Amino acid sequence: MKILTIFAAAAALAIGASPGSVQESAAAAQQSSPPAPPSCDTAPYRAFDFWVGEWEVRTPQGQLTGTNSIQPINAGCALLERYSIGGNPAGQSYNFFDPLRGIWTQLWLSRGVIIRMEGPPVEEGALTLDGTITYANQSEPRAFRGRWTAQDDGTVLQEFWERNPESGEWGVWFTGIYTRTE
Repeated sequence: MKILTIFAAAAALAIGASPGSVQESAAAAQQSSPPAPPSCDTAPYRAFDFWVGEWEVRTPQGQLTGTNSIQPINAGCALLERYSIGGNPAGQSYNFFDPLRGIWTQLWLSRGVIIRMEGPPVEEGALTLDGTITYANQSEPRAFRGRWTAQDDGTVLQEFWERNPESGEWGVWFTGIYTRTE
């Protein structure tokens, strides 16, 4: 902030402004600067931290489906997920807490699939998000729901459901058990 004030004062003097107008310019520069961003250390921002880490992902039957890396980004204000199958990138998601709306948002992108979900942090060690899944080969998105639950053994249970547009019934889309690899 001081550098901006000094710069504004120097610029004003360079063009022949009076000392009084220099002070006014410096005050205006201080007022027009955006406020510092808030810290992301509060509880709502930390609601998804149980998912941070390096993971193997298996079906409930024990079959390896892939590996996942979930890391904090943007000074801890968001999470970046990178999912791989057989060592090859398969998709990624951006996850963040919106303090104005009080909700978490996930945007998943992979070849042929976009998932958008959101929901508030309600209970510790679990997060449920609702939204849509869009397939590149279909004309309409479908209702979609995801839930992540920290388990007592240190694993994370990830469950996804998709709603059938014709019947209105919810069906399991994917169930994964995350086990830390680190």
